[in-house]
Amino acid sequence: MVTYGEQLTIGQIPHLHAQSHLLRHKTAIVEGETRLTWSDVSERTARLANGLARLGVHKGTKVAVILTNRAQYVEIVYAVAGLGAAVVPISYRFTPGEIEYAVRHSDAEVVIVDGYLTGTFAAAHETLPHIPADHVLLVAGKDESSGYLDYETVLAGSSTDVEYLDMDEWDVYHLAFTGGTSGPPKVCEIPQRIARQGWYDITVEVGNRANDVTVLAGPFYHGLGFTWGLQQLMVGGTIVMLREFNARELLQTIEREHVSFIPMVPTMFEMLLEVPDRASFDIGSVRRLMSAGSPLLTATKERLLEYFPAAGLYELYGSTEAGFFSILKPEDQLRKERSAGLPYFGCELRILDPSGEDVPVGTVGQIYKRGPGLGVRYYKNPGATEDQFLGDWISSGDLGRFDEEGYLYVVDRAKDMIISGGVNIFPTEIEDVLVKHPDVVEAAVIGRPDPKWGEIVTAYVVTRDKIPIPTDELDALCREKLAGYKKPRLYIALDALPKNASGKLLKRVLKSEGGHE
Repeated sequence: MVTYGEQLTIGQIPHLHAQSHLLRHKTAIVEGETRLTWSDVSERTARLANGLARLGVHKGTKVAVILTNRAQYVEIVYAVAGLGAAVVPISYRFTPGEIEYAVRHSDAEVVIVDGYLTGTFAAAHETLPHIPADHVLLVAGKDESSGYLDYETVLAGSSTDVEYLDMDEWDVYHLAFTGGTSGPPKVCEIPQRIARQGWYDITVEVGNRANDVTVLAGPFYHGLGFTWGLQQLMVGGTIVMLREFNARELLQTIEREHVSFIPMVPTMFEMLLEVPDRASFDIGSVRRLMSAGSPLLTATKERLLEYFPAAGLYELYGSTEAGFFSILKPEDQLRKERSAGLPYFGCELRILDPSGEDVPVGTVGQIYKRGPGLGVRYYKNPGATEDQFLGDWISSGDLGRFDEEGYLYVVDRAKDMIISGGVNIFPTEIEDVLVKHPDVVEAAVIGRPDPKWGEIVTAYVVTRDKIPIPTDELDALCREKLAGYKKPRLYIALDALPKNASGKLLKRVLKSEGGHE
C-alpha cells in the first residue's frame, strides 16, 4: 500500500493511481499494439524497481536510457525515481561516439537499450569498461551472446512489493542534455520537486486533466515529450506514444484514439499542415494545441488555427535549464502577434541592460526570470551554472522586450543577433517575413562576417518543390515589411535546414559549415 507523502516525489504516482477505483482499470499508455492500464503500469514499475535494486541501483545512481518511444520508457522513469536514482535519456539517433560520451559524462552505471540498437550500443560499449554486460538491459530484443539482460526477464523475476526508502523531493531524478543549438550540449540536473512543481503549474496554465488524451509525436527523451507526457500521466490521463513522427500517422492516431491534446515543435505542425488529404480526418476531439521549442511563425499559426478551429492554441517559452518563462494563451493568439505571452504561473520576468538595470517598456534587453523552478544546475559544471544567474534571477540567454500590457516579445537569441554597421538586427523578424512568400517553406537568417559591415544579413531558404529562389520577389517583400538595412544581402538555397532530433534549428551549423554537419 502506497500512501500519500508530504514531499513532491515521482515514484509513487503510478501506484497511487492504481489504488484509485476510478483510475486503476483506465488506459494509461498506448504504444503500437500495447495498451497498459494504471494497474499494469503500477505492477510493472514495481517489478522493474526491485530488479534494478538487485543490480545495485540506489539513491544517486545514474541509469542511462537509449530508447525509441516505447511504453517501457515510462516504467523506467517511475522505477528509477522511486529508488532515488536519476534517469539519463540519450538520443537513439546518436552515433557510438556520442553515446559513449553521454554515458561517460553522466556517470551512468546501468544502461537500458532498445533492442534494435544493439549493434550501435555494442560499439559504444567497447569504450565503457566500467559498465559490465549484466548491467545492460535490452528492451524488445535479445542478444544472448553479449551477456546483456532481457528487460522482460528482469521484470518476471522480480517482486511486485513496493517499498521506496530514503527518498527526498530534492533527489535528482533526471539528467537532461540541452539541445546544443549553439554549441555542445550541457547536462542539467532536475530534482523531483522541480519536475512535479512544473507539472502542477502546467495543470493550472493549460488545464490538462484525467479525461485528456495526449499524443507524443516527438521523441520521449526530449523535454517536450518528457515533460508533457509525464504531466498528463501525473493527473491520471492517457498518453499515446508514436514510435517515430509521421504527419499522416499522427492524423490517423488523433482520429482513432480521440486525442485531445497535441504538444509539438513548430516544424511538426508545419509538416502536419502539408498532408494532402488532411481534411479527410476527424480531428474534432482535439481541444488544445501546444507549440514550444522555437517561435511559431505567424503564417503557420494562421493555417493551424484554420485547420483546428475548435482547439485552443498555446505557445510556451522556456528552456531546459530555467523552466517555463511565459505562455501565450488562445485568447491572445491573434491579438498579440509575435508575442511570447505573459509570465508563467508563479514567475516574475525582467528585461535588463548589460549593466543589470531594468530597461523601459519597448526597449530590447536580456530576459531574466525568478520563480519556483530554479533548482536546476548543470551537472559537473558549476561555472556554467553560475553564469546563468544574476543574484536570484536566471537568464534565458535571449533578448526581448515588454509591451505596455506586460506581454513579452522574444526578439532573438542573444548569440544569434546580427550586428551590421553597428546596428542590431534580429533574425527572427526577417525569417517571419520570408516565409510569408508562398514558395518559401522555411528560412533561417544569420550574420556572415564582412570586412566592411562586420556582418551581413544572409538568408538560407528552403523552397517548395526546390524551385529557384525568387530573389527579386523576396527583396520586394522585405522592402515592404522591413527597414532597408534588415534586408538580406545574400540568399542561399538548401534542401533542408539543419535541425536536431527534436526539430530545433541548428544555426551554429549554418554559421560554421554553410548548413551541413
